[in-house]
Amino acid sequence: MDAFAKEFPSRFIQTGIAEANMMGIAAGLTIGGKIPFTGTFANFSTGRVRSNSSIDCLF
Repeated sequence: MDAFAKEFPSRFIQTGIAEANMMGIAAGLTIGGKIPFTGTFANFSTGRVRSNSSIDCLF
């Protein structure tokens, strides 16, 4: 991700350890027509934020 962040700084969003927030931002970008890519070293992106993602995308 460091290489992408250096190459495209205006297209890189760093959210830190806020995985639920990261997925919410990704959902908003998707609704806006973008194709987001999310990545984290934590396992929270697969299970914990599923409910947040569902709420952000469906409402």
